Amino acid sequence: MLVDDGSTDETPICLAELAQGSLYRVLRHETNLGIAAARNTGVRQSQGQGISFCDADDCFLETHLFQVLGVLNRPVTHPDPNLQRCGDYPAAVKTRVRIQDILHPEWQRRVEWSIPLNLCLRREVHAFLGGFPEENAFRECSYGTEDSAYSQWLHQFFQVVTLPIATVEHFRYPGNHLDKQLARFQHPPGAYRESVCDRDRQLLADIDGIIEVRSQRLRDKSQFPSQT
Repeated sequence: MLVDDGSTDETPICLAELAQGSLYRVLRHETNLGIAAARNTGVRQSQGQGISFCDADDCFLETHLFQVLGVLNRPVTHPDPNLQRCGDYPAAVKTRVRIQDILHPEWQRRVEWSIPLNLCLRREVHAFLGGFPEENAFRECSYGTEDSAYSQWLHQFFQVVTLPIATVEHFRYPGNHLDKQLARFQHPPGAYRESVCDRDRQLLADIDGIIEVRSQRLRDKSQFPSQT
């Protein structure tokens, strides 16, 4: 499933050519609704039970889907009693991420934890979480926090199995989130002095509130109502 989020260049033509005679299906938002809405649209219009995400600045390595689906369909050997699974199987699988730029090890770990590129999860898990957050605060904030919010909810409620090999690659392009935060990611957390504008500071506070409201809603419908 390919989602064109209101592009204004030659993207529709390129996607039509790519999809011709293939298994790809192209969907288009007539206006740009944001990356969260594009992903949610793709999931709603797809049929597979295992869901993966790949943005324009990412790529799957050759064996990625085979690797993650193999683990997703393998029973959990050490179930966590405090987290939900899907029967005897993991709810989701994460892998390592190849990045050409050298990041501080802790930031590398945090990037791998938060981005959806290296994630494969079950359709019912995405539905339980309510998809990626589409509120305007996420779109307007400079820090692209939709990914970390989604990952926070996922890890809060579900058992995620980690595959310790890199099966995807995340690229740095001028102006993308990795490019904007590269200097920060190359220093230990807290060591890089970064100026946050008043607008982003307010948006981040609003986002914290949105995350907590949905977390409480998920706790209310979870079979494990009290998790910290």
